[in-house]
Amino acid sequence: SNSALLSPRSRQTRQLPDVELPPRNLEIAREITHLVTDEPTLRVSYRNRQKYMKMLREVFLDEGVPERLINLAMVESKFDPNKRSPAGAVGLWQFMKDTGRLYGLEISWTDDQRKDPILSTIAAARHLYDLYSKFGDWYLAIAAYNGGVSAVESACRASGSRNFERLARSGLLPSETVQFVHRFVAVTTVFENPE
Repeated sequence: SNSALLSPRSRQTRQLPDVELPPRNLEIAREITHLVTDEPTLRVSYRNRQKYMKMLREVFLDEGVPERLINLAMVESKFDPNKRSPAGAVGLWQFMKDTGRLYGLEISWTDDQRKDPILSTIAAARHLYDLYSKFGDWYLAIAAYNGGVSAVESACRASGSRNFERLARSGLLPSETVQFVHRFVAVTTVFENPE
């Protein structure tokens, strides 16, 4: 239903480097504890993840984005394509209308492609690819996915640093964005080490 989004990108994509997990710190440990303490939510999220995993892997591979970033959908929506936030973000990847449209999703009162698991995953992978291309660092890209490009650029300018943990400690990034990044690391850690 969306030939533009389903067509290969007009520019050649390269496989981007993997997301390296940082050493565990207090914030990440706190997020891991919070995650595993809420076992019912974790189980439902894991089941939802398994339902979409084959498609998610294929799209991310096609788009040149590391597989680990699939776990952002857990942080965003718990892998629920019908999730709607109070701020108006919708779907598996919690796109706002403007960003969704920017990445080719059709959004109207009759059809909202942010709820389409395949189309929204293509859009999310392309958005993440572009954020990495802009910042050259996955943790800054993840922060920009949550808090916006301008917030991350402003924090980098004000601090003179492009290191996420330094920015996080400086207080220049919104606390919600810092928590979002730490939660992504926690989710990835748990899903890769379920024991």
